[in-house]
Amino acid sequence: LTGTTTLAVAFSTTIMAIVFKMLFESGLGVTLVPHGACGNIRGLPGVEDFELYGNMLLVSSDDRSWLALGRHNSDFEEAMRDVKDGHLALLDLASVTCTEEPTVVCEAPAWRPLEMVHYPHKHFHPHGISLLEVDNSTLVFVVNHLPAHDTVEVFELAGEKLEHVQSITHPALELINDIHAVTATTFYVTRWLRHKPNTLMNLVETGLSMPWGHLIECTRLADTFSCKVAVDHLQMPNGVIGSPDSKEIFVVESLGHRVTTYDRFDNGTLVESRQIDVESNCDNLAMDENGVLYSGCHPKKFSFMLHSFDKARRSPSQVIAIYPNGTYHELYLSEGEALSASSAAGCWNHNLLIGAVFDNGILMCPHLC
Repeated sequence: LTGTTTLAVAFSTTIMAIVFKMLFESGLGVTLVPHGACGNIRGLPGVEDFELYGNMLLVSSDDRSWLALGRHNSDFEEAMRDVKDGHLALLDLASVTCTEEPTVVCEAPAWRPLEMVHYPHKHFHPHGISLLEVDNSTLVFVVNHLPAHDTVEVFELAGEKLEHVQSITHPALELINDIHAVTATTFYVTRWLRHKPNTLMNLVETGLSMPWGHLIECTRLADTFSCKVAVDHLQMPNGVIGSPDSKEIFVVESLGHRVTTYDRFDNGTLVESRQIDVESNCDNLAMDENGVLYSGCHPKKFSFMLHSFDKARRSPSQVIAIYPNGTYHELYLSEGEALSASSAAGCWNHNLLIGAVFDNGILMCPHLC
């Protein structure tokens, strides 16, 4: 064989392997049995992640149309500059009322977008967020996607304002997704992809579920942050959260269909202690006061991919609860009619809350948790 022929055969073989693996893992042949009744609280696009504190819900909202720009525009960074900014917003859950007959209908006050004070950048595209109580202040750590690079922004939440504290950049902070703040000077972020979306290598990475992602630890030294890989060889690491005492760190591997627990020692070393196979492409994590983890998941990978291209195509939504004993239970499942592509979930007063990557609003589901 000539060199050109050999390359062509290798390329064709790779594409065929990707196609067969994607079809096998796509969920196309899976029959869903939907369950769970919810009401939609509309008003914000793409509530991909949120944090509960008391009766308040802090959300990360963005229309995320910029995710598709690479598919249609050769200059991604230039096109992204024209995309409408996202924002963080609050919802007073205690003011939400839901009626359950004949279907669940929820009435809620208006979302309250938070004003950013002294924010140094022209654009803002929030992704994962983490809330941290420090002394008498509340810090919000935000994964932010700027046109040219990613940053981590730190704000102090004061009423309905976000006072900007610091903007953190580092070569390791690229293609990052979720964040968990351990202290005011230490946080973890997930680098979910090694290759930019809409490239051939990204197709290989996601299609073959390659273990090319990693968990990054960043620690402040003097006035700057130093970042390093804490855990490598992960299959699209996505949601990350820690126990209240920070002795355990939990990481979702979306393409690995698992949630991994790491014991965290005083020197910051992480040692894997448990893997839980959740049989789905899960996204973000939230934890309640009993140590139960909640995750919004994508049970049909291929449907989610189509939904990311065309929002009119519905993608199933699934929520699971993972218990401290290592078992898990499905709390909610739908074909995505009410809300497609669930990415975040949490429990407030026995009401299950669900957010999504692209769709407008959140779901409130009485008595589901």
